[in-house]
Amino acid sequence: MALAQIGVFSVAAQSMIQGMTAEVCPANHYDIHQIRGSIVPGTTDIGNHGDNQVTTVALPFSYTLYDQTFNAVNLSSNGNAQFTTLDTAFTNQCLPWLTHNYAIFPYWDDLRTDNLGWAGCTTYPNGLCGIFTSITGIPPNRIFNIEWRAVYFANTTTWANFELRLYEGQSSFDVFYGTVDFGNSSATAGVQKDDPSFDQYFCNGSGGRATRGQWYTLEGCPGQITLYARGYKVHGLQTVDLFWSGPTSGNIDIYRNRVLIATVPNQGGFYTDHINRTGRGTYTYRVCEAGSTNCSNQVTVTFGSG
Repeated sequence: MALAQIGVFSVAAQSMIQGMTAEVCPANHYDIHQIRGSIVPGTTDIGNHGDNQVTTVALPFSYTLYDQTFNAVNLSSNGNAQFTTLDTAFTNQCLPWLTHNYAIFPYWDDLRTDNLGWAGCTTYPNGLCGIFTSITGIPPNRIFNIEWRAVYFANTTTWANFELRLYEGQSSFDVFYGTVDFGNSSATAGVQKDDPSFDQYFCNGSGGRATRGQWYTLEGCPGQITLYARGYKVHGLQTVDLFWSGPTSGNIDIYRNRVLIATVPNQGGFYTDHINRTGRGTYTYRVCEAGSTNCSNQVTVTFGSG
């Protein structure tokens, strides 16, 4: 399994991660976590080469966004993924984008993916702008990678290169930024369920930065502990980041393979497990309010070779 080198990090191919959650309350918001990683190059050209063009793509697996499951997504050259609409709008708005339910905005700006000799396009792989996809992992842990190789309408010598990743069997997704020359100055990033329910990462210069990556995880239910996990390797050594939401106690017990490995303060809902082993391995995790049986769902992280 190939590994993508990111500084001192090796982010293993995304088939490593499996998360299982059960939502029993309204799924209205996503938590946004900063992560490291890089774009997985797209290999399939979906045929989106235009200005203000939307292309419908069948998903390789059913994907649930918030509380609805979809089998296709409408991808705009302007950097958004719409699940219920087909809008070609090129002028971004700060969220909510009224009446545009169930949409992800990796980088909504006035972009173009046509190939009319733009200097910015000629420097992409094969000299082409467009939207390109790939699939990593094996069932039931596949990831659908959607890469935009675009230029800005206002300056076709500049790049807007970014990627959206959808996870099989999960409601989580990633956004990774390559070179986006205008940064967050004129773009919108986030996710929207409907007009009152949305989570914005940045808009027109305010909010987060269009750098590295963000992991969007569905917010847990009050009183219910929801756990997510990400596996990667640091200098070849297995490492797992755990994120949780829901517990109210001051301390959290962390279990790996049913063995208590740490008790930590419940601050920020985050813990990194430095396993410090190489090669392959499979680990199960669960977190509980310290000294209690109020525990999260179990998640499994599997490391391949490399």
